[in-house]
Amino acid sequence: MSEEFVIDNFASPGTQWYAVKDPYEKDLADKPGLVRSTVTRKERNQERRKTREEQKASPYLQVSLQHNKAYQKKLKAILK
Repeated sequence: MSEEFVIDNFASPGTQWYAVKDPYEKDLADKPGLVRSTVTRKERNQERRKTREEQKASPYLQVSLQHNKAYQKKLKAILK
């Protein structure tokens, strides 16, 4: 008699066949966390100095003047 009430379940025991699954779960971004820069202060300064030298050597006036102290002083005086 108990054979009549056996449920033919394809899921393994312990599986929640009624559990709700989010189909887009794999597309979600990772949880945000702090990521430290792998660049040391020395490397960052070298890169900054290299960029600054390139800007000073640049033929474009507005780029090379941004590090010219005399120009900056005159510009600040005008803008005051």
